[in-house]
Formats: sequence, C-alpha cells, structure tokens
Amino acid sequence: MLKHVQQSVLLTGLVMVLSACSTPSKFVSEQTLETGHLSNESILLNASSPALEMKQGRILTDNDDAFESKLALINASQKSIDLAYYIYADDYSSSAMSQALLEAARRGVRVRMLLDYHSNYKHLDLFSMLEAASASTQGSIDVRFYNRPTENQIKDAIYMTMGCGEQSLQFSGCSSAKLEAINADIAEAVSKGELGNVNKAGSGLFLSGLYAKNPDLMVTAIKEGYQLDPSILGESAGGDPEQLENLKKLGKLYYQAKYGSGLDRALGMLKLRLAFALYGDQINPVYDAFSALLPVDQPGRSKQARTEWRHFSDFLHHKLLLVDSHTVQMGGRNIEDSYHMNPNELAAKYIFMDTDVVLHLDEGQNQALAKNFDKLWDFRDMVASIEDIRQHAPNDVLTSMNYVAKRCEHQQTDQADRDTCIEAAMQSLRPVPLAERIKDWSAHTEEKAGYFMANYQPRPLSERSQQFPIDASAEIYYIENLPFNIATPRSQITRNFGAENKREGDSGKHIHAIWLAALNNVCAQATTEATDEKAKEIILHNAYLFMPSNLLEQLAKMADGRIPCGNVNISIVTNSIETTDLNVVNILSRHSMKAFFDHIDMHRNPDKGANIKYYEYKADSAEDKRSLHSKVSVFDQDIFVGSANADVRSYMMDSNNGLFIRNAPELITAYVSWVKGLIDSKRVLAMDSYFIESSRDNILQQDMATIDALLDKYRAERWLKEEDRQGIKQRLSDLLDQAYLLSVEIVSESSASSDAQEKFNSLFKTI
Repeated sequence: MLKHVQQSVLLTGLVMVLSACSTPSKFVSEQTLETGHLSNESILLNASSPALEMKQGRILTDNDDAFESKLALINASQKSIDLAYYIYADDYSSSAMSQALLEAARRGVRVRMLLDYHSNYKHLDLFSMLEAASASTQGSIDVRFYNRPTENQIKDAIYMTMGCGEQSLQFSGCSSAKLEAINADIAEAVSKGELGNVNKAGSGLFLSGLYAKNPDLMVTAIKEGYQLDPSILGESAGGDPEQLENLKKLGKLYYQAKYGSGLDRALGMLKLRLAFALYGDQINPVYDAFSALLPVDQPGRSKQARTEWRHFSDFLHHKLLLVDSHTVQMGGRNIEDSYHMNPNELAAKYIFMDTDVVLHLDEGQNQALAKNFDKLWDFRDMVASIEDIRQHAPNDVLTSMNYVAKRCEHQQTDQADRDTCIEAAMQSLRPVPLAERIKDWSAHTEEKAGYFMANYQPRPLSERSQQFPIDASAEIYYIENLPFNIATPRSQITRNFGAENKREGDSGKHIHAIWLAALNNVCAQATTEATDEKAKEIILHNAYLFMPSNLLEQLAKMADGRIPCGNVNISIVTNSIETTDLNVVNILSRHSMKAFFDHIDMHRNPDKGANIKYYEYKADSAEDKRSLHSKVSVFDQDIFVGSANADVRSYMMDSNNGLFIRNAPELITAYVSWVKGLIDSKRVLAMDSYFIESSRDNILQQDMATIDALLDKYRAERWLKEEDRQGIKQRLSDLLDQAYLLSVEIVSESSASSDAQEKFNSLFKTI
C-alpha cells in the first residue's frame, strides 16, 4: 500500500512536469498526462507524418557505407528524388553524387534539391549547371534555397546602397527621400507579385556579397551607391569613420570561418562566433554594424526587421535523401568528402564519424514523406528558386571576381603580386557569361567525379564501422524542427522565429519536445518498476553539446530528484576540444558543464536522482582527423537518430529532422553495447570528475591558455595588435562568465531561473 502511494506521488509529479515544464498540452496526449509515460499518440502529435511502415532498415556508422548507400539509392531511382541538405559541396564525392543525379534525370527521374542558402550560394552556378543539363533530359533537376532574404532585408539593402541623390550627405536630410523611393518600388513590386525579388540600386550586389561572405563586394555596393570614400561615408553618417572598414573585417571573419584552412579557420570561427554572441539582443553584427545606415526608425517595421536580421543565419540543417517517395536516408551527414570518406589523402578537412538511417518503406504509404517535403519546398516565405536569386542577389560580379582571383593565383606566386594582379584586373572587370560558367562547372564536376571514382579506395568491408539492422517490429516516427507549427493548416502557415521553453511544440521544435518527453518517460518507467529491476540507460551521443536551457534544466532535475528518476544511468558522449571542428562550442560548454556538475555534486539525490556520466572523445594522435558528428540519443527502449545537435543553435535557429524509433529491442541492445564498447576501449574519457574537482578559475585559465596557444601557433600578431588580443580574451572571459552564471541559475530552483533560461538561449543561439 505504501509503495502504491509513493508511486502515485511520483507520477503526480511527473504529470505536472509534462504538462507545465515540457510540451504544451496540445502536443501531449491524455494518456501521457494521466500516466507520465510517452504514448504513441503523443509522438504522433509531434510527428510530421503518420507512423512509417518499414519493410527493411538499418543504421550506418561508416562513411563508406553511407555514401555507397546514397549512390545506390539514386542509381535505383525510377520516378523521383527529393534532397534537403545544409551543405552540398563541389568536392570529389559530391561531384560523383551530382553526376549520379544527372544520370537519374536522363532516365526520366524528377529531382528536387532543397539547400541552405548561406552554405551553398557560393556554388550557385553549379546548381544552375545541374538545372540546365537536365533540361534536355526526360526528367528534371530543380534547385531551391532555404532562408532567402526577407522583404525588410531587401529594403535595407536598397537603403544602404541607394545614395542620397541631390540631397545633402547628412542622413537626416535624405532618409525620408530614400524611404519614399523605396516604398514606391515596393508598392510597384507588390502590384506585380514580385516583392521578394526587388533589385534596386546596389541591393542585389550587396546581398550577393553578404551571402557569399565577401566583404569587398558588400563595401563596393555601398560605395557605389554613394560614390563616396568609406571614411567620408562614415563621417557623414555621424558614426565611427572606420565603420565600413569594420564591416569589411566582419566579412573577412565570415570568409575565414567558412573557407580558411587549418587553425586559421578555427580562429576565424572563434572570432566570428564571439562577435555573434557577445552582444546579447544585438546578436547579429551584420545588422548592428549597419544600423547607422538602416531605416530603423520607420514606423511599424523596425522591430520586425531586427527580429529578421537576428535570424538571418537560420539554417536549413535537414539531412534527407528520399527516393521514389518510399526509400529514405537521413541522419547527420552532409554532401561533402568529410562525411563520405574514411581517412585518406584526398580528404583535406576533418573526417567525421557520423550516423545515418536507411529505410525501405511500404510503397502504399500515400507519399507521406514526399508530401512533408512539399511543405518546405513550397514555403516561399523562406524558399527561393535559382531564378528568384538571380533577380534579388545575382552572382555575376562575384563570379567574375572569382575568375580574376583564380587567374591571378595561377599567374603569380607571391601574395603581394597576386593582390596587385587582382586590383589591376578589377579595373577592367569583364562579366563572365553564365553559359561560359555553366560549361566550366560541367567540366569541373565531371573531372572531380571521375577522379574520385578512379582514385578513392573504400575500406574493406571487414574494417568498416558497425551497421545496426532495425527490428522488423520497430515503430518509426518522422520528427522535425520547422520554422512553422505543424498543427497549423497549410494555407495559414507563417514563419516562427526562435523558440519558447515550455512551448517547444508550438514553436515548431518538435524534436526537442520529443526529447524532453522521452527523458520524462524513462524516469516515469523507472519509478514505477520494482527496485531490483536493471537500471535504465539514457545515452546522448552528440557532436556539439552546449545544451539549451530547457535540456540543461531537465537533466539537472533528473539528477537531483525534482523529477524522480532513480535507477537510471545517463551517459553523455561528445567531442573534446582536440577532436571538434568547433572549438568555441566546447569552450563555452565547459563552463555550463561546470555549473551543472557543481549542482549535481551538491544536490544529487542518491535514491531519486539519475546517475550522470560525461565523456569526451580523445584524439589518438596529432594527425587524427576524426571528429564526432553523430546526433543519436537513446532513451532506454527508444532511440532518436537525426540532424539536431544538443546545442542552443539547433533549438533556437535551425531546421532539423530525424527518426524516433521504438519497439526495436535488438537495435537498442546492439547500439548501447557498441557505445559502451567505445567507453571501455578508452576511445572516450570520463570528464565528470574533472568538472567537479577543478575550480572554475582553473578551467578558465586553461581555456585562456588554449586561446593563447592557438593565437601563437598561427602567428596572430600578423592581424591582431596586442591590445586587440587582450580585448578578445577579455570579451571571451566575460562570455564564459555569462555561460557559467546563467547555467547556475538554470539548474537551481532560483526564482531567477526562468529569466536566466530565456537570456541563455537568446545570448548563445548563434553558437
């Protein structure tokens, strides 16, 4: 009787957590609210399609297996191929995939490619080539880009590049005239239904530079609009005379962070991410740096414009290959050599250890996944065709500049001579016709693909990483984080910005809604079973772990017993600073984890609290390029495999997708055993005791030493004065203080916890 009362009390607490601290009630079934257990109905309320009926499925952890599977699916296609990816590169394996898509189009297959605008704009001509090459085939290739510039952003680009005409150079004298002209253009575009593709003054050139991360192009667009020297423009604006030069530096950070080599890229990424993160509500430095030039005081729109700029870098982070509507591969892998190769001399970057799922579905499922793809494909508020882009952000000047740079690179060996060559060539810049560029891309892609097929040697089957068959009894659900609420009728869908804790489902963050509910589900099951039952296992095997505030709070409550969760083991397995390609994520996370483990050390309830262990991968050698990129979570008898990281960005900014699988005991047993084998083999190291035993000052000193070592190794004195170096370190130190202090509030029962959660997510959402 006493045990029954205790269980009732525990379940009452869990139900309160589920209804008040996780997803809103419209995304939780009555059964879940009554029992504390995650019902299939609750999962379906968050799923993007009905439950998937699988004929066969497997999980792939080897890069060779994953790429061979992609090619096999494409080569077997008969009617349709739908792709959605964050990165689609132009390297060896990606070119082989492009050739396979062209072959499919020649067979009559309809190919649709939905790609992230930011990551893939630089290769716009490649995708134009694919569309053009397919035009003469029986099939087709159509390409669209996710997160197009908003109407406000196009207005701002026009404003910045318009100049003042006959007006005074003082902005107070020309702002109204500019806005009047802009609004006239906008009104005309509205009447024609072309508002999203207006290209006025230098706005197209500016947006081209912005998406290409090319600072020279952005500054050129502004200078030409005013026909002024940058320093004069800065003076006229009443701001810092070095304003435009600072914009140029920002653009260089973009470029270095994305395309630099070695640790130059890491340093660029660090500086760029710091720039995004240091200013709280002013988080987008592109907007802030241009704020003196923007019409921020225009009534009724500046607040919306600010919101849109702060979410300018919302990425399409989906990973999806859907063939003939019933065969699908998804997970963490992009389309790039780093995800398609095992270590070899062709791969210049990291080799990522990743996880994909391949499913062969029942063909009678009425196009469930294809219809869901249609929702994103047709969400024109955020999605642009290549034709759209060539109107609002044409890449002709950018491409011509790239041709000049490449020619000078071949002709000159000295950097100073190359710069002189480029400057001279730019004076008589000749636009390179699109037809010529398409021809070059066709030859480039064919050459790269041929080289890959002739020279890359996959590992023997016996040496590859493990595959995991999915039980025939498995119940499988497709879950997404989307920029809209899936419960909204399609005709009424509007874009969401960010996310709200305790309303994850309403915010479109259905992956996080399911994660939180699945964690609660394990606790509910553990607290209602006999005490001698085997401990339940939760494993977060995730590449970038800088937990959003709702997940951080949830795990703290599970450890200290506020959510009764005894007889549960939680293992967190992630990258170390040595293995990650995003050092700043680890550096910031270390201070959040310090607050987390300090709380556990002081408050863990040994009877009601879960046992938590934290592991990091180690590099086997200085030459080891392997980096974890998987995003897999095991919730005892349930498993999620997808594209979402356990970081703030995946919650607040990006789209993501994945599969939630249950009733697959053999899969779960095999995967858990595999991860425990990694732990036992010392491939990963336990770090929870480090956070408990190390003082925060010591952790901070180690991080500053890491930054110093990075700066010294790559001779940062070439581009940083000593005062700049110290300033960066001080700003980083302040940011790490914020990560720690806000995390302290989040994991505690402090009255300030709710405000700290919101501030934490806002401050770190772009990391």
